[in-house]
Amino acid sequence: MPSDARRRWRKRDGILGEGFFRRFVVEIDVTKQRLRLFEPKTFEYHGSGEILPISFKKDTPIIDATIMPQGRDSITGRFEIDTGCDGDLCLGHDFVTSNHLLDENKVGQTESRRGIGGGAEIRSGTLSELRMGKLTVQKPNANYFLEGSPAGEGQAGHIGLGVLERYKMIFDYSRLRIILESP
Repeated sequence: MPSDARRRWRKRDGILGEGFFRRFVVEIDVTKQRLRLFEPKTFEYHGSGEILPISFKKDTPIIDATIMPQGRDSITGRFEIDTGCDGDLCLGHDFVTSNHLLDENKVGQTESRRGIGGGAEIRSGTLSELRMGKLTVQKPNANYFLEGSPAGEGQAGHIGLGVLERYKMIFDYSRLRIILESP
């Protein structure tokens, strides 16, 4: 579901769900506004993109990634991939508190956000970097949840379209991987 901000300027006719992504290898190139489908049995990848292994919790793809808070050591976590989130990163309350992410970071004022799952109190800030495999995203924005989580139990949070749209994305569920190609 698009956020209110993107809903105003982007027309959507529907949602492609988990069954669609399991049926095809799905390539999304936001920059070129192109979606391509491939048969999993005949798909072969020959590019130079970063291949990220995925696992699933129910229908949601999960990757291992590392965040680097401002002036701190890196922290690794399991992150859901959420192309329905317009932001960069959303970090769940348990992950935020167990890693003391609000203790030393200068983050914005408390805000309320609403999504398909309801509302939540968050604070916004910026991390030094996000690493997904060998890819590094400098200064991604992060929403720190003050209660609850945008992701399932045991997950650090989710990585949204704000990060993913920087790359051509190839979702290859049949081989348990997501491939991100730099433009």
